[in-house]
Amino acid sequence: PAQTQQVQLDNQEAECRAAVAWAQQCQAENPAARLAIVTPRLSEVRNLLADLLDDVFYPLSARPGFAHTPRHYNFSLGVPLTQQPVIQAGLNLLRMFTVHQLQQSDVSALLLSPFWSAGAQESDARARLDAGMREKLPMQFTLSHLLAFINEQQAEGLGLQALLTHMRAATALHTAKKLPAAQWAQMLDNMLDALGWPGERNISSLEYQALNAWQKALQQLAKMDVLGKNLALGEAVHYLQQICTNQVFQAETELEPSIQILGIMEGLSTPVDALWCMHMNDHIWPPPARPNPLLPAFVQ
Repeated sequence: PAQTQQVQLDNQEAECRAAVAWAQQCQAENPAARLAIVTPRLSEVRNLLADLLDDVFYPLSARPGFAHTPRHYNFSLGVPLTQQPVIQAGLNLLRMFTVHQLQQSDVSALLLSPFWSAGAQESDARARLDAGMREKLPMQFTLSHLLAFINEQQAEGLGLQALLTHMRAATALHTAKKLPAAQWAQMLDNMLDALGWPGERNISSLEYQALNAWQKALQQLAKMDVLGKNLALGEAVHYLQQICTNQVFQAETELEPSIQILGIMEGLSTPVDALWCMHMNDHIWPPPARPNPLLPAFVQ
C-alpha cells in the first residue's frame, strides 16, 4: 500500500531542493528504485532541477571535461534548439554578417568560443586578440574594421592564420542580393562550413544530435519558398533563429533513466517505486477555471 506524506515548504527553490534530496535518499536506500518527480510548472523549474540533480548526483559535471557525462535522470520536456551552445554559436556567427555595427561584447564571445575555426590550436592567440580588441577598438565597429585589425595582429606574429582564412572564405560567400529561402538555406550552411563550424574538436553525442536538429531547421527554412518571396541575408538569419527557437530539442537519454521528471498531464512510461508531486498549491493546481462565455455552463 502507498504511504503518502505532505510537506510544506517556503518557496519554489526550497521545494526543488527537497525533491532532489528526497530522490537522493530514496536511491541511497534502494539503488534500483524507480522514481518520478511531477510538476505542473516543469518549464519554469527545469533548469533549476537539472542544476540541483547535477550538484547531487554528478558534481564532476561542473568541469568541462565531464559536462556531457550520461545522466540517469530524464526530463519529458525538451528545450529550444537555440539553448544548445553549438547551435547558438552558429547563429551568432551568421548574425555577424547581417549587422552594420558589431558589438565588442558579441565579438569577444565569438572569439572565445570553441565551436568554429581553429578553436583549440589558436585559442591562446584568439584570447590575446580579444584583449587587444577591447583595448584598441571602439565598442562598436564594422566587420571590415575587425578583419583589418585581425590582419594587423597576424602581421605582428600573433598566429591567427586559420581565423583569417576562415573569415575571408565566409566573407567571399556573403552577398547583398535577395535570394529564395531554399538558396539561403544552402548558402548559410556553406558560410558556416567556411567558418570551420562546429569546430575542430570531436563533437559529443549531444552536439551530434543538435547538429541533426539544425539540418531539420534548415529544411524548414527552405520550405518557406512556397511563399514566393526573396529574402535578404538578415531576414533569412532572423527566420532561422525563429525556427530554432520554436523547435523543441530533446536529447536521447543514453542511460536507462531511474528518475523521470514529468509534467502534470503526462503518463509514466513504467511503474515507479515512489512519486514526488510538486506545486500542489491552491493557486497553481488545480488551475483556475477559464469558462468560455460563448458556451452554455452545463456543457462546460
